Amino acid sequence: MRVGPQRSGRRLSARAVLVAIALLACSAPHAAWGAPLDVSDLTSRSILVEVPGTSLAIPSSYGPRMVGGMPSATEGELVISAADYESYLAEVGDSPGGVPIPGSFSDVTLVIDIATLAVTGDPITGQVDIMIGPPAGLVRSLGTGLTAGFQDVQIAPGFFVTIFCDGPTVFGACTIVPGSSYDPGTGEFTMVGDDRVQ
Repeated sequence: MRVGPQRSGRRLSARAVLVAIALLACSAPHAAWGAPLDVSDLTSRSILVEVPGTSLAIPSSYGPRMVGGMPSATEGELVISAADYESYLAEVGDSPGGVPIPGSFSDVTLVIDIATLAVTGDPITGQVDIMIGPPAGLVRSLGTGLTAGFQDVQIAPGFFVTIFCDGPTVFGACTIVPGSSYDPGTGEFTMVGDDRVQ
């Protein structure tokens, strides 16, 4: 499901996303599922990221966030390689604002605050083919504390279109979908955010 505020760029409506993620500790990429990740253990290691509703087990890394060249004692950093992220986009049919151009996306870097368990994402960048001109830049922002929602708008009798919002619009109330911080018992968190095509 994709939800979030509607934005515009290059006169195109951008989309937003809801991403539910489960982090599972394992001894090596593609190993059997392990217990939920203990995010307070900042030992650098390989983990798997499961995207509920898909068959994906994305190899990733987890360790301390580097701040000023020094490892943080209060933040963990999860990194998914650009190639694995592009595989995810292809697997789930996620077409953020256009067709993703292979080889153009950045790594996905998520930061987990060990005290609050809130998760924020560094902006994910890439190029998309928008079909009506040259490729466009895409910036995807995600976090567990962002506000995102949706509305079903009737545009003809019996025909509805889902639009994305972060508050009431001219069409009425916005159904807000909350993000959720990391749950150490399940290894899950939910990030919401938006895509901006530039």
